[in-house]
Amino acid sequence: MSHDELALDDVKRVARLARLRLTDEQARRYRVELGAVLKHVEELDQMDLDGVEPMHSPIDAPVSMQELADDQPRPSLTGNDLERIAPEMDGPYLRVPKVISGGGASA
Repeated sequence: MSHDELALDDVKRVARLARLRLTDEQARRYRVELGAVLKHVEELDQMDLDGVEPMHSPIDAPVSMQELADDQPRPSLTGNDLERIAPEMDGPYLRVPKVISGGGASA
């Protein structure tokens, strides 16, 4: 099956693996976008990389290509600032939505 023929079920399966809930309309739209990504990966796979050394991190780049900024500490938020911008507080703590279940991996 080519990237142009992605089934909606394939898109929904990828979304489920990414823990995303998609409507049917979103799945149809993302079917096109996912197909474009797969087409691009296919094109990259066809590139001749003989003699090209892998780059394990940007630090492997020659120094002339590295544009590293000086490490400078930034001012921290005060408690009042945090309370002002926080969606919800519980005493001195931020209340955040639970995003990880405690029951282990799901099938």
